[in-house]
Amino acid sequence: MSPVLISLIIFACVFGAAAFGAFLHKRLPEHHRDSDSRNVVKLVMALIATIAALVLGLLITSGGSAYDKQEYEVRQLAAHIGLVDRILAGYGSEATEARMLLRRAVEADIARVWTES
Repeated sequence: MSPVLISLIIFACVFGAAAFGAFLHKRLPEHHRDSDSRNVVKLVMALIATIAALVLGLLITSGGSAYDKQEYEVRQLAAHIGLVDRILAGYGSEATEARMLLRRAVEADIARVWTES
């Protein structure tokens, strides 16, 4: 579903609930409309808003930590590949073929992971 359609559905639900509340307000007995009942509804709404904010904050934090972990792993992999390449370079011309194979494998993985699309 597109974000615009979801937004319109949520708007329609909220507007419909507000219209239903206005319709119901006149038909409720007086003891349901006093200040104590309103305060209870306000407290419950504040509690729901606080819990929603907490859940949203945890969701954002979880997504950020997952991204940070993946970034760290990619950096570690690059450092290890660089280290292997330096070790192979220390062997001189005998390891040239292994270094070229390593380079081709890394290039193929980069092309596979970071494509244009």
